[in-house]
Amino acid sequence: MFKKSRSHKDKSKGTPKPVSSPAEQPRAPVQEQAAPPPVAAPPPTDEDGIVFTGEMKDGRPIIKGGTIDRLVERLTFPAYADLEYLKAFMLTYRSFTSPLEFMGMLKQRYLLQPPPGSDPKTFETNVLRPVRLRVYNCLKHWIQKGFYDFVDDEQLATELQDFIKNTMATTGMENPAKQLQKMFDRQMSGQQTDRDIQFSQTPPTPIIPMNVTGSLTLMDIHPEELARQLTLIEYDLYKNIKPWECLNQSWAKKDKETRAPNILAMIQRFNQVSNWVATEVVKVEQVKQRAKVLQHVIEIAEHCKSLNNFNAMMEIISGLQNSAVFRLKQTWGTLPSKYNKSYSDMHQIMSREQNYKNARAFLHNVDPPCIPYLGVYLTDLTFIEDGNKDNLPENDYINFSKRQKVSQVISEIQQYQHTPYCLEPVQFIRDYLTTVESLDENTCYQMSLEREERNAGAAKRAGRSNTRAPPREEQEEADPDNPYGILETIPGYPFGEPDTEKNLVLVRDVNTPSPPIKGGTVVKLVERVTYDKSPDMNYMMAFLMTYKTFSSPEELLELLDKRWNMPRPKAPSAGQAARFLRERQLPIHLRVINVLKFWVDKYSVDFTESAEMREKMLENLQKWEEGNDKIRKPVEQIKKILDKATAAAEVEQVQPKLLGEDYKGGESPSVTEFDAQQLAERIVVMDQAMFSRVEGRECLCGVWEGDKAEEGCPNILRMRVHFDLMKRWVMTEVLKAPDLPSMGLVVGHFIRVAEYLYSMKAFNALVAIIHAMMHAKWMTPVWEFIPQQLVMLYGQIHALVKHPKKLREKEKSDDITTPTIPYLELYLRQLSGIHDMLPDTLQNDLINFEKRRKIFDVYSIWQSFQAHPFELDHVPAVEEYLDAVHIFSNDEIKQRSMAIPAAPPGAGRPSLEQMPNPEKKAVKEKPRSFTLKDTESQTLSSDTTLSPRALDESMTDQLKGVVATVLSEEKALLADLMAEAKKELQEDLLTGLRTYTASVHDEMIIMNGQYGLADAAQVKSAAQRIVSRKFGGGDVKEWSVLDQQGVVYGWQETIYLFVADDGNTKHLVHVAAHVDSPALGTILRMVELYARSTGSTDLAGHTVTIISPSINESAYNIAKQRSVNVMAF
Repeated sequence: MFKKSRSHKDKSKGTPKPVSSPAEQPRAPVQEQAAPPPVAAPPPTDEDGIVFTGEMKDGRPIIKGGTIDRLVERLTFPAYADLEYLKAFMLTYRSFTSPLEFMGMLKQRYLLQPPPGSDPKTFETNVLRPVRLRVYNCLKHWIQKGFYDFVDDEQLATELQDFIKNTMATTGMENPAKQLQKMFDRQMSGQQTDRDIQFSQTPPTPIIPMNVTGSLTLMDIHPEELARQLTLIEYDLYKNIKPWECLNQSWAKKDKETRAPNILAMIQRFNQVSNWVATEVVKVEQVKQRAKVLQHVIEIAEHCKSLNNFNAMMEIISGLQNSAVFRLKQTWGTLPSKYNKSYSDMHQIMSREQNYKNARAFLHNVDPPCIPYLGVYLTDLTFIEDGNKDNLPENDYINFSKRQKVSQVISEIQQYQHTPYCLEPVQFIRDYLTTVESLDENTCYQMSLEREERNAGAAKRAGRSNTRAPPREEQEEADPDNPYGILETIPGYPFGEPDTEKNLVLVRDVNTPSPPIKGGTVVKLVERVTYDKSPDMNYMMAFLMTYKTFSSPEELLELLDKRWNMPRPKAPSAGQAARFLRERQLPIHLRVINVLKFWVDKYSVDFTESAEMREKMLENLQKWEEGNDKIRKPVEQIKKILDKATAAAEVEQVQPKLLGEDYKGGESPSVTEFDAQQLAERIVVMDQAMFSRVEGRECLCGVWEGDKAEEGCPNILRMRVHFDLMKRWVMTEVLKAPDLPSMGLVVGHFIRVAEYLYSMKAFNALVAIIHAMMHAKWMTPVWEFIPQQLVMLYGQIHALVKHPKKLREKEKSDDITTPTIPYLELYLRQLSGIHDMLPDTLQNDLINFEKRRKIFDVYSIWQSFQAHPFELDHVPAVEEYLDAVHIFSNDEIKQRSMAIPAAPPGAGRPSLEQMPNPEKKAVKEKPRSFTLKDTESQTLSSDTTLSPRALDESMTDQLKGVVATVLSEEKALLADLMAEAKKELQEDLLTGLRTYTASVHDEMIIMNGQYGLADAAQVKSAAQRIVSRKFGGGDVKEWSVLDQQGVVYGWQETIYLFVADDGNTKHLVHVAAHVDSPALGTILRMVELYARSTGSTDLAGHTVTIISPSINESAYNIAKQRSVNVMAF
């Protein structure tokens, strides 16, 4: 808070066949989910046709290599979607196959046939449908990210459209087919028409050369404008580089013009600019004029650096490193020291030492738009290609590890291709730059020898004896300490004071010649925001967002006016006047105009709410325009922006609706009546409407609730209110259900909604739903009535929500254009830390601008998300439901939750088929159109879950249901039963009651432990009690050991089992909430570790026992084969 003041054939000959691999045989159904990682499992073993590295990433095994058919199989794997593998495959597939061959293999995967003897229905549910969804996802990615393949290959485009219309649309995938066709048509339309890029800000006004007669020369063009036009030319070349150009060192092959045309164009441009730079320097005869050209070129490089155009910066450095230029000692010696230092700093940044270490570090600290030096990536790709074979030597499989490395480099190239520069092209300057004179290296060197002989000393002496002293005007002009002559004095002019520790502090521990500002006075901060040397757009944006914390609109406008009316030279020479105009007046005037333009555009409220501010600003503009007619166009732009903002301010702004805002009374329909995907999409629309309105200045509030938040950050406050409403909505829908099974259906439906939100990267709403389930302890009995697959899915999403760092990583996992709504609270905590930990002012009462910049950095992340909104269809029925849904108050939730009964005995979990399926029914009186959006359909399949086996004692078994009812509903009957029990059953009944109660309690602890709702000590104690009850009368001990070699999990971990000795056999016992195949594999490794540690290698006299209420069919069959005993709680 502030205080005011590929192409070759696969050598493995793996011909793809439309049959399922061993990994795809019908089995226990799998979860169909694109985004959430599966429950942690041991890495898979190598199979015929595919090998793995042995490592896991996000729960997915990392592929080392395989035959082409097995690689495509993994691309469309039914068990899970691996988005990282998909991206790597799509970027590099041309290195081992062709687009047409790849398209044919996807068709074969789509038409996969069941293995002989398998159940067709099970195969369709567990394998075919997920595979088809993966094929759809792959084609969607191809169209969105690699459409150039279809533009360049008419046959490929025809094959795709035929597949969409005649295969997908006729095999139950009508909606996905429509979506693919729509995407294809949209992309094709975009390729045929020029689309204007819309920027959130206006481009800086071009610096047009003045008084140019004859042909345009280098020195006629301002270095900043030259850098801008160089940048626009090079960005057009850089953005056209395609991934396939980066494969197999295509740019160095004989047919490079065909295989890597755009990389080749960048290389040719680099050489052209470098030679041009050298030519411009050496063709000047006089030393002094040559030094001016050299200075001009260095200034161009500085501006390229400010524009993050490191490729052009390296072109210029390369030109200056040309031996023809580098040897010109007299010329370099005449250069003012600051330009020598600037060149040295830039040369150090782009040094080739340690594989461009400095350049990489510098690049990773800047934000797009950016043009990196392409040579860094070509070097990386060359090292990868030279150091890794295309095929694995041990089996001749395609080396996918190599492709993974290549894809990482390509991804980095691509990340800078999506953000264009907000600059205005000046065609005649571009024409000049594309037709510059560029002499070859030998010619340049001969010309250099003519300019300065090899004997520099003799040349200097000759120069002294034959050259008269220059005129006084030239001496003044060449004097770096007095470039403009004596300046006039303006009383009260606040700018121009030297920088000292008392008025400006810079962050010096950064590797840049222009370090960011740490603190300063108001005057120095304004001086720097209009700095003539090097404009900093990020600084300007941070300044305008935060200036009200240390100044006022009136003071800022007054300071900008004074900055405009700077002191001018008193009696300048023609050269001094021209230099002052070019180097000081024009740059500062342009900075002031740009600040004002951005101010009016982004923070128009400062002018629309104050007529006095508006009039004063217009008065300043008129006065400035009279003195400098070159600013007429930007002034008109500012006025238009202001008029538009004023008109918009007069229109009443309608706030986005909150959840349940239109509730009028009565009961709302159940959430289970609506499609989970459409619910998720509507929630995203509501969240986005609020998130898009959050403004930067709201981050300055520092308090996120109460009256101060209502005034200072209303949109943040509204998002927090909506977050709380979503949590209470989830609890309300659960509590409205009439019984525990119905509640289980509701919770299961919300888990599906959360799954869609996860895949859409709508993290704020996702966390709200998961938090409602995490913190509502009264939901514990409800989890007994949720299908095991959904419980496991919840566990995966819950694990992400519990770790903010992982959540932030997921927000940034895709490219910056992927629509995302972040979890707001994480950023609010960060902002609170900045407000609380950093002071408003520094020593000497300087404004702490570093604090303001950190706050702006947080908001800039939000801005990057706000710039890429979701595009979702409206479904009226779902909208009306969410707008008018009934949501209980916290008190009502608390009261109703106290009446939730305990789970009755013998309650088995429902299968997934028993869950509501709104996708298969229409909402009453409301037509729905079910469409697949930018996320993969998330339909789960059923799984065979074995309910707990009945207890041996029939009396106890019957007693469970009676006691559960009595405990929850009939308090008086309970007393009567207890009295009767004492008389008739006595100790048998009480023992059974205690055993049952304890058993249920311990079972819940084991279940909760799986999802982090009980700690490890509680889980271990509950497990030991369960083992003791199952082996009553026997000796039960805990065995534990530190698994230093990571036999069980792959890392060091303390492993324990229970050893129950009944006198005849030692039972090695493990207790688990649910057992599937991966979990069974982990348990068997525990047993293997026990055998190693105790020397019982054959496990003679031992029986392995698993106690669990739930085990799926495949794990149960494996357990029987391994003679593992399975018992229920």
